[in-house]
Amino acid sequence: MKNLLLAMCLVFFTMHISAQTLPNSDFELWDDEASYPSPESWNTPNKYTLLANVYVVEQSTDAYSGSYAARLETKIIDVLGTEVLVPGAITFADFAVDVMNQTFSYSGGYFLSQNVQQLTGMYKYQNAGNDSATILMYNFRNRENEEYDTIGYGYTYLHDAEEWTPFVVNMRYINGHVPDTFNVLFMSTTDEGLTDPAHAGSVLLIDSLAIHTNTGILNLWEKPVALHIFPNPATTNISFETEEIATGRQLILSDPAGKILLKREFQNKIINLPLSGYPPGMYTYTVTEGKRIVNSGSFIKK
Repeated sequence: MKNLLLAMCLVFFTMHISAQTLPNSDFELWDDEASYPSPESWNTPNKYTLLANVYVVEQSTDAYSGSYAARLETKIIDVLGTEVLVPGAITFADFAVDVMNQTFSYSGGYFLSQNVQQLTGMYKYQNAGNDSATILMYNFRNRENEEYDTIGYGYTYLHDAEEWTPFVVNMRYINGHVPDTFNVLFMSTTDEGLTDPAHAGSVLLIDSLAIHTNTGILNLWEKPVALHIFPNPATTNISFETEEIATGRQLILSDPAGKILLKREFQNKIINLPLSGYPPGMYTYTVTEGKRIVNSGSFIKK
């Protein structure tokens, strides 16, 4: 996979970016009712390894900030007399694990119609068998009656670090389409090393995650402000209507590459924008209140 990813490298768009909050990005919240260690908003292979009384993702008190971090460890489990290597892995997507064939897949992610530029965080890592940890993230669009559209991806490999160490993963964009989903996968080993038993014992600790975009701070736990956009598709004008007035509210319009085209105060319940000066295509909008993003999405100009 290393060679494949390196061959796919494209030019990274340089933009002004700011940090945004991922759900449970500091791993302080864990589901007390689950029968296995489960960080809220994240998925892990634990529900599968539970059958062997083994957990590959656990809560750790060795944290960079707060009380807890996520601890990922590559382990060998016994499945009907056969030893199987399972990496510590954590993601927003849904896991599907084939333990007998030592393979897994994941699909979906977290709804986010923003172009992510960077993922940052803190980590510690101790390898076994000359192993490395892996981080893979991507933006994509997955809408009904449309083909799966990968818009951007980013990856890095983490090596031994005894102390808490910062990491940065940059997104590489393949096209200028507007995403609707973001996902990230952390693994305590490399994908090509999943069949090497010498990698058992590789341990990755992660904490204090943040994604960075060219807009403001987005709290993914918060319910978005209700917003009605019409008509969509639009021709000469488009309107944005909200149910409640708020002070400091602003509407930002961007092109598919993330370039900001205009900023307009949004102090009334409805705002109308003329589109005669814009070429046909898909545009993104962001509604902010101060530094918070309270709604975002896209529309088509015919």
